[in-house]
Amino acid sequence: MPLHVSLNSIIDLDPESTLAVFGGSEANLRLGLETLLGVLNTSSRQGLNAELTRYTLSLMVLERKLAASKGAMGHARQPHRRPAPSAGTL
Repeated sequence: MPLHVSLNSIIDLDPESTLAVFGGSEANLRLGLETLLGVLNTSSRQGLNAELTRYTLSLMVLERKLAASKGAMGHARQPHRRPAPSAGTL
């Protein structure tokens, strides 16, 4: 179940609430918070935990920036197309 909740939290781009991100269960939210605290409270500044922490915090900052920018979330949801090469680049 924790893996399912974790994956769903990444996939669900438009949840009804914060709790919905975690399967609608406070127990799932608690597990996620305890896991995050465990990673953040590690004394090791090297290895996987430090890298995971930096990655997680970077995603949180990116999410905040996207949420604050008008239309950015809608733009991020759209499929991206590579522009056609211009005649000068052929």
